[in-house]
Amino acid sequence: MSLDHTKLSLFAIGLRDDYEKKSKQHSFLPAEQAASAEKARRHKLTRHAIETLETQIIPLLQAAKAQIEPTGPDVIVSRNWNLEGACLDEPTARFQCASKIAIQSAGGLPLCSKVASFWVDQGEIKYGFEGADIKTRLTNYPDNFPSIDNLVDWAVEEVVSNYYYELAKATYLMPR
Repeated sequence: MSLDHTKLSLFAIGLRDDYEKKSKQHSFLPAEQAASAEKARRHKLTRHAIETLETQIIPLLQAAKAQIEPTGPDVIVSRNWNLEGACLDEPTARFQCASKIAIQSAGGLPLCSKVASFWVDQGEIKYGFEGADIKTRLTNYPDNFPSIDNLVDWAVEEVVSNYYYELAKATYLMPR
């Protein structure tokens, strides 16, 4: 029994053609392509989140900073991404107050408030607090926020109130 190499070659070509047709129909992607597609999807979501924070949140935080700093505490507005959009974690904008001088009862360090954090989740702006006394609400919490401006105003007011609350605890309530 001899093998007919021509028939065998044609059979192999036919198998290859069938595989290519089926793989196009079902879009089977090798693991590297799937990982690359997922990375591109995450990068697109990160870029969208950064763009949203840069256009809707950061300008409001910067305006609040300009309003508060001349007569109040120092204000820190920070981002956790660089100019190229590289971000190790979820893109987040933060707002915090800090004393201009060291407070002895605070261990000789500047006194800091809790931090208001803003991020984007599934296209929606979210917020939360980090740091000192995050569970305590010092300002009235509305049931909903009609606009992003209202949300940011409330969060800034909460952070500033927390700063003065912490300052009062550190200075007026210290033993004499």
